[in-house]
Amino acid sequence: MFMKINSAKDVPGYTDINQHNCYKELVKKLPNKPKILEIGCLYGKSTWGWLDALPHDASYFVLDNFKSKTVNHTKIKKLQKFNQRYIFDNIIKQHPNNKIIKTIWEMNGKDWIEDLFTADWDLVYLDDDHSYEVVYNWLVLFQNVKIVCGDDYCLNHMGVVEAVDEYESKYNAYKQIHKSSNFFVLKNT
Repeated sequence: MFMKINSAKDVPGYTDINQHNCYKELVKKLPNKPKILEIGCLYGKSTWGWLDALPHDASYFVLDNFKSKTVNHTKIKKLQKFNQRYIFDNIIKQHPNNKIIKTIWEMNGKDWIEDLFTADWDLVYLDDDHSYEVVYNWLVLFQNVKIVCGDDYCLNHMGVVEAVDEYESKYNAYKQIHKSSNFFVLKNT
């Protein structure tokens, strides 16, 4: 039997309740039937948090290369024989709102941009590679999306901080930082 998941706190990962509360606040600002893209999901802790926050008429999409070898979470040590995608799928299928997930793209960001890119989103959540170049490129790519947000806006991930700050300055976006969860929100006008 796969591990039983009752809430986001049961899912291995790095996001927390403070960040998930930020999701709930952002969802209030979205239009009816919102279309959301998550880039980077690891084992699904953030995905679970978004599924908790989003309405049943939302359309949710996930992009991840599913190549993480990170299995040092105490909750999944016994699952080391399984790959990231298998763990993610078995966790997320337990969420009662999982039907809003329309597509899970198992591919790297560069291939997705070349083959499938669209800027037709109401919100994009970034938790991909945390290097300056990757974060900044995603932000520029989604400059026509009203809300782009992500985590790890902190000293441990200066690439995220530098990219978000430069983007805010250059593109005149409204930036909001939730220090309790290192969560950033950029609102494009």
